[in-house]
Amino acid sequence: MSAAPASGEPLEKLANDGFVDYVILPLVFTNGETHGASFATRAPEGFSEAHLADFRRVIRPLTHLVEIGVLRVRSTTLLNTYVGHNSGERILAGRIQKGDVETLRAVICSPIYAASPRCRLASLRER
Repeated sequence: MSAAPASGEPLEKLANDGFVDYVILPLVFTNGETHGASFATRAPEGFSEAHLADFRRVIRPLTHLVEIGVLRVRSTTLLNTYVGHNSGERILAGRIQKGDVETLRAVICSPIYAASPRCRLASLRER
């Protein structure tokens, strides 16, 4: 494993900010998706072989932690899509369980009643 050469816009920005070495490692999820973790240093000598060995040692546990985070975001997004905004996060946190009931104040506007003041007020509050 070796550091990438300084070329391309992101690497140029890092160099302009004083970084002298850069490495990116693959994060291969259990479903085969590949993501990446990148590291940069301002140390004048760059990354040593010991640093690179440390990266190799922690990349697998780091991959598992990142995958858990990604799955949580995806699960929340999917649940919010089907059960409503912010409800997915509450379900995953155990604050909503099967059979729970919650009363909400809401106005439902249909094209038939779209001109009514209540519907206009409700749509303005959403913005």
